[in-house]
This record gives sequence, C-alpha cells and structure tokens, in this order.
Amino acid sequence: MNFTTLRRSLLLLSLATSGLVPSLVAATDTPPPPPQHQHGPGRHEQRFDPEKRLAHLTETLKLTADQQAKLRVIFAAEAEQMKAIDNTPLTRDQHREKMKEMHKGNREQVAAILTPEQRKLMHEQRRQGRDGCEGRDGERCEQPETPPPAK
Repeated sequence: MNFTTLRRSLLLLSLATSGLVPSLVAATDTPPPPPQHQHGPGRHEQRFDPEKRLAHLTETLKLTADQQAKLRVIFAAEAEQMKAIDNTPLTRDQHREKMKEMHKGNREQVAAILTPEQRKLMHEQRRQGRDGCEGRDGERCEQPETPPPAK
C-alpha cells in the first residue's frame, strides 16, 4: 500500500466518522420525553375487577345473595364509568376530580344496600387501609422510623 492510498483511506474514514459523531452526540444530548399521564383503555381494567371486589366484600362483610346481586350491577357500571372517564381527554386534575365524583356516588349507592353493621365495618376497613398504609395487594407498607430529635 502506498502513501497516497493510505492517505486517501484515512481521509475517507475521518469524513465518514465525522458525519456520525455529531449525530451520536445529538442523540445522547436529547433528554427523554417526560412521562405522560396514562388515560386510555386498560388503565383501570388491570387493577379494578368488579368480581374480585364483590368477592372480597362478600367475604369480609358477609353479604347476602340479594346484596351481591345489587352490588354486582353497581360495580359493573363503575367499571364502565372508569373506562369512559379514561377515554375522555382530560388533564390529570380533571381526571382525578371525575374519578372522585364517581367513587363518591358509588360509595353512597353501596352504603344504601348495606346494613348499618356492614357500613360500619366497611368504613373501618377503609380507614384502616388509609391509616395503616395498606398497599393495593393487601401488603402492609413499611413506615419509616422517625429518628429521635437531635439535642
């Protein structure tokens, strides 16, 4: 290989890589897009199963067959409402407000079907879930220990 061929090869190699380097640098300098709030099909289908909720309440509140039938209708309608809200273009705050309104109305419907004892037990379970930091899968959250005050 003579000097001219070697020089030409190095020149071509440097030109080829110089075109790649800026594009590689630009690709690494671009920040990833911010995560978007997911509204859309499937969001609540994954974690809200009307039949599982009914089974849980049947077990914990000792629901009668008549109560189960009435609650099944309410929970199925709630699942459809969730899908409709998820498929509506809303901001995060609007979505949260719509869901809160829907849940409040459904809680009132459910309470109307339960006996006073069942309502009290359900209220206790909800409060315990919030205060006890119970996770979605029924697991208890670990509360961080508060360090003693510094002296």
